[in-house]
Amino acid sequence: MAMGRLRWVIVFGALAWLSLSARLIQIQVYKHEEYSNRARGQYQRRVELKASRGRVLDSRGNDLAVDIQATSFYAYPDQIQTPARVAAQFAALGGGRAESVER
Repeated sequence: MAMGRLRWVIVFGALAWLSLSARLIQIQVYKHEEYSNRARGQYQRRVELKASRGRVLDSRGNDLAVDIQATSFYAYPDQIQTPARVAAQFAALGGGRAESVER
């Protein structure tokens, strides 16, 4: 009777060992690429960073090239019926003079 139980324990242990070995082979051999990508995605990510422009200086240390914020406006000249009025509106928005905008 004890030999029968021992046999079942050995058979069950062997089946468990074989199933674990088969699963290990499946993961390490057949699904290697999938799990590698999964692991890489957990610690590595691509993030776009906007780089700021480096300073361009002359021999005295003065800035030669700088980044500035600018507002741009445009118009279709053939569709403007009152150029002076449009120039005044653009000048008010941009902080300039209407005479320089109208040119």
